[in-house]
Amino acid sequence: MDPDRRGVGGAGDAGVGRHPRGILKLLIGAATLVLLWWLWRRSLAAALVSPPRARTATVKAGKIGWFGRMPTGGTGATWARALTYWLHDPRYLRQLLVVPIFPVLMLFYSGGDVRSPMFAYSAVLVAFVLSIVSYADVSYDGTAFATVLATGVRGRQDRAGRLLAAAGLGVPLTIVIAIVTVGLSTQWSLLVPVLGASLGLLLTGYGVCAISSASIVQPVPAPGDSPFKRVPGASVVTALLMFLIWIGIAVLSLPSLIPAILAGVTGDAMWGFVALAAGLVLGVVFAIVGVLVGGRVFDRNAPALLAQLQSFKGA
Repeated sequence: MDPDRRGVGGAGDAGVGRHPRGILKLLIGAATLVLLWWLWRRSLAAALVSPPRARTATVKAGKIGWFGRMPTGGTGATWARALTYWLHDPRYLRQLLVVPIFPVLMLFYSGGDVRSPMFAYSAVLVAFVLSIVSYADVSYDGTAFATVLATGVRGRQDRAGRLLAAAGLGVPLTIVIAIVTVGLSTQWSLLVPVLGASLGLLLTGYGVCAISSASIVQPVPAPGDSPFKRVPGASVVTALLMFLIWIGIAVLSLPSLIPAILAGVTGDAMWGFVALAAGLVLGVVFAIVGVLVGGRVFDRNAPALLAQLQSFKGA
């Protein structure tokens, strides 16, 4: 066996006599872990110590944040509101803070070897996790959801605005993680299949969640509370629903996942481009279908969702 392929990490390199190379890999892995841990602690501390209720800000006259930058109409207003939540609400930020942990987990399971295909495919796991963040995001509106209904925003507009906000952060973040992890692994031939599988999962998940979040609400921490607060009312059924949604996303994403895996196993670049094409095309199709179907479900279920949200108050 080629000695260059025998090591699975720093320990493997040391075992075959490549001590400088092994030490370098261990240092890179340790430095990556420490950096990500430090960034996560800093972000988490800021989110928990400085909740929105305790902060004030001076806004210039005529400045309305994202609402002044997005298109007018129901879709644009929902897009701006949802993006504001994603960037300022600790309950949403919590979902983004854990993202850097997954490449570290993949590095750990690959024995600390940054050249491992498992590490190179970290973005697929990140996309899988991000894809389900919004599966019940109407819950975070709370009783303020009544204001959404009072404005007359239609279901398709609400679904499209929320999806665009989530994708505006999730897609760039997934692409960056894919480029960084594949770059660290030095296996650039895997970038195309990794992007195909990751974006396919992410967009498909957004489409599925556009339907599920028009049907499901659950008890969540109130605005300003710790995002990790345990809320009474959550049940095993809620966890089971999330698990079933994850299974549905995975099954719908198989046309991009299977070619991506084949690209890594066979080294055939053709499978990578098949994964990318399938991921982008089917992902966009599922996202559009999710907005259309979810819009109809939203219009039908909105009053019932509000009633259920009001029943959670003080639970």
